[in-house]
Amino acid sequence: MHAQVNPLVESHNDAANDEAGRESTRPIRALNRGLEVLTELNRLERAAINTLANAVGLPRTTTYRILETLRLAGYIERDSYDDCYRPTIMVRALADGFDDEAMVAHIAKPHLAALCAAIVWPIAIATPSGTAMVIRETTDRQSPLALEQYGAGIRVPMLTSAAVDPKPRRSRAHPQRDQDPGLRHGATCAESLRRDQPCHSGSLQG
Repeated sequence: MHAQVNPLVESHNDAANDEAGRESTRPIRALNRGLEVLTELNRLERAAINTLANAVGLPRTTTYRILETLRLAGYIERDSYDDCYRPTIMVRALADGFDDEAMVAHIAKPHLAALCAAIVWPIAIATPSGTAMVIRETTDRQSPLALEQYGAGIRVPMLTSAAVDPKPRRSRAHPQRDQDPGLRHGATCAESLRRDQPCHSGSLQG
């Protein structure tokens, strides 16, 4: 005997699963508020409850609960003399994962995307790590010309790949760059990305 399936029950279960999925991805407002308070306190360096409540637009009681939660977690401390709060050294640990290489990728990402959209060719930016270059950001998924798609974190050999350290001291290894418009443009783009400036591809047009 085959079990009969009730379509109404299946429809109800699907709706419940969709609702549960939406609940699981809904932002946690309390966490957002806590980060706002911590960010503002870090900017002010030292502040009272009323000052922080006015700065983030939250009720005083809510701000107090957030501050006490952060204090118990060790991220801030309260001065018993005037009841002002200030960040502790633990706040610095929140930025440990965002190093110089991560900052390079963060700055370069919009410029790489714009350049790839203009020339279609896949582009990547890498930083030296020992005898290798580590890809920090790439447009392989954006470019239809990328035969192989690499992601951030891939290590490639420095001497047997096209990954070149764009630091000025390396420029002497490419004496033909000044005579080749394409190579000269590539070096200019690399330098522009290091200075957080947009790179234009117009110079490649004859």
